[in-house]
Amino acid sequence: MVPNRSVQFCDLTVHTCVPHSQQLTKALLGQSVLLRYFDAFVYTIINVTAHKQPMIRIKGLRVLQDIVGSEPTLLSREHIFLCFERRLADSSPAVRGIALELISKYFARSAAGKIPKLVLDRSCDIAPIVRERAIRILTSIAFSTSDEILKIDIAKRLLFRTADIETSVRVRFLHSCRSMLTSEY
Repeated sequence: MVPNRSVQFCDLTVHTCVPHSQQLTKALLGQSVLLRYFDAFVYTIINVTAHKQPMIRIKGLRVLQDIVGSEPTLLSREHIFLCFERRLADSSPAVRGIALELISKYFARSAAGKIPKLVLDRSCDIAPIVRERAIRILTSIAFSTSDEILKIDIAKRLLFRTADIETSVRVRFLHSCRSMLTSEY
């Protein structure tokens, strides 16, 4: 009886797979239609990052973060990088901070020459939260790079933070100095 069950099971499987494969094909064709609209969706999200309300711009950047995180090939597209780069000059410190974080996270490998300069520029930002993030990112860049000139530029820029008017920025600088001094820099 066991062989008959397996024969019937195989027979049923073959017959039931044919309708499923047609449904699968329809689903895949439907998905390819969605894929055609993917670029339009990404451009819409990029437009959302230019909205007049900072919270909506932040949410747009977070959505782009999720998209780039799930589809790393988008990192090679220039308009994605330009979107993040434009948000570095945003009027809202929160948006600038998020953009700085995302640029350093996702584009560190693909645009290696631009990233340290963008982060160095943000280390003198008017907003303390952006300066703190820049210090943290610059410290991690200094640890990960073998470029001695870049390390010197980072150290020079970080030294400017010793006279920062914000206590939280000076504390972040001191933590960075301590980690640099206690580890092999």
